Amino acid sequence: MTAPSPSNAKDIMVVNLVTLTPETDVFQGIDRLLENRVTGAPVIDASGRYLGMFSEQCCMATLTEAARVSDVQNIRAKHLMSTGLLTFAPDTDACDAIKQLLHHRVSGAAVVDEAGCYLGSFSEKTSMRMLLDAIYEQRPVGSVAAHMDRSSERLIDEDTDFNTLVEIFLKTVLRRLPVIQDGILVGQVSRRDVLQTAQVLRGGGSLRVVDPGDRPLVRDIMDLTARTVTADEQLLSIVQIFSETWLRRLPVLAPDRALLGQISRRDILQTTLALTDAQPTREKAMLYLSALLTKEEAPI
Repeated sequence: MTAPSPSNAKDIMVVNLVTLTPETDVFQGIDRLLENRVTGAPVIDASGRYLGMFSEQCCMATLTEAARVSDVQNIRAKHLMSTGLLTFAPDTDACDAIKQLLHHRVSGAAVVDEAGCYLGSFSEKTSMRMLLDAIYEQRPVGSVAAHMDRSSERLIDEDTDFNTLVEIFLKTVLRRLPVIQDGILVGQVSRRDVLQTAQVLRGGGSLRVVDPGDRPLVRDIMDLTARTVTADEQLLSIVQIFSETWLRRLPVLAPDRALLGQISRRDILQTTLALTDAQPTREKAMLYLSALLTKEEAPI
């Protein structure tokens, strides 16, 4: 007997989560994110009730202040950028590209031509809109070129300084910045790269932080307005949220605000691809969500 397709948050949410307490030191919280390779963690009280979200984005204001009073001007993008990146050709099948993102545990990758020239970015975020198009417009998913983000606002060069990198990540929702030299992709700086570098600098004394007694705690900078969902939130509604916002995760709460689990963009994509692979044709499989809700009833 075939198992029913998932229809709401409780069907695919993850329950074993990295969580923090409001009294956790901010830099210890950053260490927890880096150690567990996650971009955010729910903050809960002693009873397991959800209080807010601590994320890489929340940390940037603290790093901005620390960098402002520290001698880090000689640190440039070229010193901390990652190379040997996952990239896609523009004609890469979009479903295959998603599989590669999931396999490599990255949220996005650059699209380049045969010469290595940067063309755009294909990510979990752009994949959400692709899913909705496949469901409602009955479109084949096509190649990454049809779905990539061609914006140039995220592009930096090798000499971009550390303070500027921190400012960009503080003021925008971007998670990675392609490093371009003469139009060629030579590397990438992510928020995680900046946080890892900051922790190394702090450990070596190059990044000055406030006195230990005055260090900010997680409760001081956590996001109190982060969006949450209930266990009964419809899957299509969740796809829409991820498509229309830059959110990467949604805590799933009980009526008393107890933290039940979390659903991420990655969870949606993994579930979709698992069902896709179980179907005889990809085009039909990509429409499996449409059986859960008619277009007239859909939340868009």
